[in-house]
Amino acid sequence: MSRTSGCVQSPCPYPPRSCLESGVPSTPLSAARRPTAADRVARRIHFAISTGQLQPGDRLIQRPLARRLSTTPWTLRSALIQLAAKGVVDYLPGRGAVVPGAGPPELLLNGRGGTAAPQPALPRPPDRLITQLETEKLHARLGRGGDGLVVDVGCGTGVFTRLLANWGYTTLGLDWDAEQVSLARRASPPTIRYAQHDFTRDTMPGDPPFPPRTVDLITTRLSLHCLPRPLTWTTWARHRWLRPGGRLYVMTALSDGTTPVGLTDAALDAICDGWQVLHQWQLAQTHGRPTHCLLLRNPPRRPAS
Repeated sequence: MSRTSGCVQSPCPYPPRSCLESGVPSTPLSAARRPTAADRVARRIHFAISTGQLQPGDRLIQRPLARRLSTTPWTLRSALIQLAAKGVVDYLPGRGAVVPGAGPPELLLNGRGGTAAPQPALPRPPDRLITQLETEKLHARLGRGGDGLVVDVGCGTGVFTRLLANWGYTTLGLDWDAEQVSLARRASPPTIRYAQHDFTRDTMPGDPPFPPRTVDLITTRLSLHCLPRPLTWTTWARHRWLRPGGRLYVMTALSDGTTPVGLTDAALDAICDGWQVLHQWQLAQTHGRPTHCLLLRNPPRRPAS
């Protein structure tokens, strides 16, 4: 099934000014309650990360940051715990937090830099930030996790994998880079599994490998274009990995064909062929390229007549 056109890009609800210095208009996180002080602080920090005022690897030391935000350390601590539950920051009790994306938080908080991991054949986009808009839209469509297995493809240091685990899913993070997998393991609890995998081979990943056609959800964020044959891999995933009715979440930059980062509209239409398109939406542009999100479903098998 091909994608339908007409996705509407969601406008940013905030004015173009510094939220850390000037504040951000706050809307309730839930219609069922009024936002708390911690909610408002969490929004300001999230906005600062999404606009680049806070960069991957930046330490969030509680007392100086609380003074800068004109709040108490206890309120800031509650806000950081909120953001950690969404995968926006990595929080270590008693040691502060760090904006993820530049290695495991324990190395960054100790003030030691890690070595750069080897990059795949095609570069990942420079910004793989998990925005609040993406989190809210995806969580509303997925709901709480259950007993099924979720596989995060191109997991990197495991930021999105940990977010899925916080939603209640049993998660397995896969990456082609052994060093990234090592960093993800060091930054995650032992209940979250990771494995290196060669996505050019039609083999079952995991240690031990999971049985065929047992995965409930596969996620791939800004990584699908890095595979040599994205269409071939998504076909493998549909027939070998996913159970009937299982879902695939794809987040990708849209490419005009002149850059190796992202997928073209034609490539996305080809990938969607054979899937049931459940939802699609666009996020704000990243470095001049619109970011497209798709939630696809492996059609259930029809009973034999």
